[in-house]
Amino acid sequence: MAARKRVRVRKPKEALMRPDDREGLTTILDSILKKRVKAAQVLAEAKKEETALFAGLTKFGLTEWQGKLGKAEIVISKGRSSTVIHPAEFAELVDDEVFMECITVGVTKAKKHLSEKELKTVSTTTTAKDGDPTLKVEAFK
Repeated sequence: MAARKRVRVRKPKEALMRPDDREGLTTILDSILKKRVKAAQVLAEAKKEETALFAGLTKFGLTEWQGKLGKAEIVISKGRSSTVIHPAEFAELVDDEVFMECITVGVTKAKKHLSEKELKTVSTTTTAKDGDPTLKVEAFK
């Protein structure tokens, strides 16, 4: 029978579970930032290992490799395609009402030909809706 490996499980600090005062908030924030530093270090190490693995696979002319926990594969992503509809040719195929319904004018290019004042007379601006509240955590520099 194989010996079982003991794993220590730390109980989280009470302040990390339910902050009862403002100092508890500081404890939680500092804990988050410390963990982010550790995570960044681990990710940087993993990135170096990925570079080494990629170089090794390339050196041996391989496109994939299987380990005990998973596999690695060199993949080449397909580029994105884009479709451009030529307005003059489109206008020849549809009536004026359909053309006006479908056509849009790019703001960046329109700014090259019209002043801000002129643009305001032919455009409508819709203000963005605020998103849901999220927590932004930043370390002091």
